[in-house]
Amino acid sequence: MDKVQTIVVVAMAYLALGAFSAFFAYSDQDAWSVWLTSGLGLGLVLGRARPDWMPVLGGAFLGALIFEPMVGSSLRESFIYALIEVVVTVVGGLAAARLSATPLRFESPRDVAALVAGAFALALTGAVLVGLWDYGRSEAWRTFRVWLAANFAAILLLAPFIAAWAQLQFRRTDARSVLAVAGGALAVALFVLCVRALFAAPAGRSAWGLAAGFACLAAVLFVVVALLWGARGTTLAALVAAMIAITQTVRGFGPFIGTDEPFGDEVLNAQGYAVALSVAGLLLATVVKRRRLARTHRPG
Repeated sequence: MDKVQTIVVVAMAYLALGAFSAFFAYSDQDAWSVWLTSGLGLGLVLGRARPDWMPVLGGAFLGALIFEPMVGSSLRESFIYALIEVVVTVVGGLAAARLSATPLRFESPRDVAALVAGAFALALTGAVLVGLWDYGRSEAWRTFRVWLAANFAAILLLAPFIAAWAQLQFRRTDARSVLAVAGGALAVALFVLCVRALFAAPAGRSAWGLAAGFACLAAVLFVVVALLWGARGTTLAALVAAMIAITQTVRGFGPFIGTDEPFGDEVLNAQGYAVALSVAGLLLATVVKRRRLARTHRPG
């Protein structure tokens, strides 16, 4: 029964994330600049032991099979897309597991390397499969490039958030822990305000000096979040920053309006900003966590 519930929940989450992606980046082509569902499957896989992967894969398959007809795909195309979702998630999970056993606990930089390797393997495999499907069409190269970049970005934003928070366990807290939680909450709130201010300027009216100031302040606050809240705090803050960046960029606000560099799409550039924060914050959080564990287990 638990497996059936997992399949249903994953399928529903897939549909919700697919709808969110469609709202911001719907296209009649085979690749969208926002596609968060890939991060869902890989995040759940990385947060579980390998024997527990199957219900997640079943839910992803079911979600894709239901979602694709809703955006105009035929039954045959829907089945192929659903199969691709399963294949690429397995490839990404296996690639990550070669570097660090699942579930990932983000207790060392090796776990971050496993996440990045899994994300790239998933995104590249999907891009190759869909690119081959479109081979011979004029948009084949664009499909490959956008699929690779959008999936890679979405995975690095959503997958670590899911994997980290899936293992949350409530424990008794002392005064020091309460202060860390309160300080982390304040840092997250200030970080979100800085990101909102960074992406608040209309297109063509952004003062680069002011934007640079907000970007630097946001980076400093993000470091504080990583130090106080660890991997869970960094993944939460980075995901919120990504949602703000995507929403504002689609509306025509923020520093990435009017330029396609470096990823060839304004929305992809906005996601790239959040991804850079996420990976850097995760690395810092895991290094700090590893040192704390080393001190805890030090003899004497």
